Amino acid sequence: MKNRPAVFAIMGAFVLMAQTLSAGEVNIPRLVQEAPPLETYGSPAGVVWQRHESYGLRPDGAMLKESLWVVMTTHRLDRNWPESVLSTPFTGELEILEANLYDPVSGAKIASLPDDGSYMSLGDHDEAVLVLRFRQIYPKRMSVEGLITPASDLPVWEGRFSVAIPSGSELFVQSNGMDSPTIDNAGGKSIYLWTTYNVPQRKRPSMIRLGDPYLAFSLRSGKVPFLQLLSTLNKVPVPPMPPELARLNRMGDKGKAGKRLMRAMDSMVIPGSDGMLREDIPSEGPWSYWERALILRSWLEDMGWRAQLVWRTFLPIGAQEPAMMENLRSPVLRVAPPGSDYWFYVPGQTVEPGNVPPSLIGKTLYGGSPEEGLLTYSLDRGKVEDHRLTIAWNLALDPQGALTGTLQLWVRNGWLEIFPDKDRISWVGLESVIPGLLAWKAGDPSLTPMDYGYRIDLPVKRHMGIPGGPGMLMRMPCLLPGALEDLTSLAPNKELLFPFVMEQKYTIALPGGYSLISTPAMSDRNEGALKFSEYLRFSKKREVLEGESKIIANSSRYDDQFTYGLPRVLGAWLRWRDISIPLAMKK
Repeated sequence: MKNRPAVFAIMGAFVLMAQTLSAGEVNIPRLVQEAPPLETYGSPAGVVWQRHESYGLRPDGAMLKESLWVVMTTHRLDRNWPESVLSTPFTGELEILEANLYDPVSGAKIASLPDDGSYMSLGDHDEAVLVLRFRQIYPKRMSVEGLITPASDLPVWEGRFSVAIPSGSELFVQSNGMDSPTIDNAGGKSIYLWTTYNVPQRKRPSMIRLGDPYLAFSLRSGKVPFLQLLSTLNKVPVPPMPPELARLNRMGDKGKAGKRLMRAMDSMVIPGSDGMLREDIPSEGPWSYWERALILRSWLEDMGWRAQLVWRTFLPIGAQEPAMMENLRSPVLRVAPPGSDYWFYVPGQTVEPGNVPPSLIGKTLYGGSPEEGLLTYSLDRGKVEDHRLTIAWNLALDPQGALTGTLQLWVRNGWLEIFPDKDRISWVGLESVIPGLLAWKAGDPSLTPMDYGYRIDLPVKRHMGIPGGPGMLMRMPCLLPGALEDLTSLAPNKELLFPFVMEQKYTIALPGGYSLISTPAMSDRNEGALKFSEYLRFSKKREVLEGESKIIANSSRYDDQFTYGLPRVLGAWLRWRDISIPLAMKK
């Protein structure tokens, strides 16, 4: 397992033997009888029947985490799915206790999963029960801490999360969507236990700030342990600049040299390597996101720049928030060329260095050190129109009723939180954001970076016309991001990630010889901070049908008024799915 991604470990201040998971056999036939069938959850690629995790401390101060995953798999589940839950702690250990596949009917063992030290694969087995039991050791942490998201990329039938701490110690806890724990005091320790049942599959990010269920806990809180962690990270040794980049040091203009270095390292990253930091950072890339930021900070300083590492965090840094390494989401560089002021830089950003990256608009960043204290940087959220999502249909209708052309998705600023990263664009990934999109697939997507985000061009084709007599009825295309639909099931008094504009534009060329009979009536709506507008018209000269529907949310407050108005404006938006345009052959 030595090549598996490592997660950085930090130091803390208490000692306790870990509460371990039961080593008993998993009763597969009993689970088959008791667990809901796959069909209960729709058509997922698998279901997590049991997810059990326990946290505690060994006498030497190392934190011990033991995990058990029992997963009903199908042939549609990614063959490398076990890798998504396995990681080796920085300078620590990962021990696989069990990794077997079982027959879901008889409970008999089918196979042990092969593990070549880098990847663990499900192989060519279709329907089977995976039992994956493993132990992670975080040396010298001397604290019990963690950040748990109960939802998975698969539905979870049962989750159990236990945390053992010394009796009399205070456990700092913050959570969302979790019931209160049971607490058992015995043997000089307190064991907190949280349970979850029937947690739905996490299909996409939420538009609500801290909207997804989570559980954060630690024996420590506040800014002091956070600053100690930053100090430790800043001391991680990085490799020297390779000769092909060291020549930049000889440039007279250090400002230009530093920006060239930034761009040279843009693509030198391992996809999906969030939170990964190897004990010995290799001298040549690609590197993980964290490693690239640490390296770039050091190399810029060698060029005479001022460079600091600041962080986006999952939870704010406050007096009572749990202090844990998992709170660090992504690194950001605060840099200043010689003789210039500081500005923020996200490695790989779409805008030129020196401009505010769209991923940081409206965000709060934290930095500092034990010597200088906590430094907080809050970036302006911008105007509502800055956060605009455009769904633009550029289509042509043929006499057989097929709509063919290009669908363009203009993803700006805040919407980047909802859509995949620019290096992970695929039809499947976009379908998870905009349900129904795959039905239009007619070619590979292409991406064009923009200063505010990116534009995705999707070749599309779908039969939307119904011929009849001397004419045709054409149904209008209409898509809605799932994150907006998810909002309708949430209670009020929350905060949106950003105010927004969402618009769907239509340019549809009619086939030669056809004319438009009529268009449906259009109307606008005002629902407090929510506004909806629409139009649909036909250009006889160009023989093109043009239209637009638009929603503007002027506020990020998800209050009673917002929850009342949202279903109404979404209903008006989705009405376009029911619009049928009557066309007739010209005489």
